[in-house]
Amino acid sequence: MSNVALRYIDRVEALPGYRLLVTWTEGRQMTLDFSEDIKRGGIWAALASPEAFARARTARNGRVLEWPEPTNSRGEPAIDVDADGLFEMGIDQQATPCGVAAARADS
Repeated sequence: MSNVALRYIDRVEALPGYRLLVTWTEGRQMTLDFSEDIKRGGIWAALASPEAFARARTARNGRVLEWPEPTNSRGEPAIDVDADGLFEMGIDQQATPCGVAAARADS
């Protein structure tokens, strides 16, 4: 049996430059940078306008970050990130040297 605790998102707030301030239920905050994803295009191109990106929200009791548009063929959000993957993304961005990524963790 694993002792890995699941991460839960309390809230998200859109910041300039395709960044999100994520507050976890235990109180920790991370600023995550999605600008490279947006630049890469593909499905992320749908979030290229600041207004569309700012619609980020939590879902599934805080276990998922999603955007309401675009949707898939079943009408469900097509872009989502599970909370554990989002947390790892923040840790990875924190480890990026010289501020290339705009992630920070505040305890």
